[in-house]
Amino acid sequence: MPRIPFPEPVAVWLFNGQPDLGMRLIRDVHDGLAALHRYGIENLKNDGCPCREWRVARSALDEALREPTLENVSAARTALIDAAARVGALAATDGHGIFIMRREPFAT
Repeated sequence: MPRIPFPEPVAVWLFNGQPDLGMRLIRDVHDGLAALHRYGIENLKNDGCPCREWRVARSALDEALREPTLENVSAARTALIDAAARVGALAATDGHGIFIMRREPFAT
């Protein structure tokens, strides 16, 4: 199956809370699905039960795989950003992979 690229990559910290260890650019839907199990995002699955942001991201990414329209792929990217932001793994960039600032996790 061909890779389905995001309109712009999503930058996440490789190890949440340790920005000096680097970040990764998630460039497509396949990497987005894999990211749901990495970078601290997997911690949204409390006691094996995914929280809302994780479920929404999984559903949107699955839909983008089935129907790779620009609307679905953009929605999947947005849902992945929401999940990464929820755990503080989101790293803001200038759109070219250049780090700008660290975003703090949402309060729980």
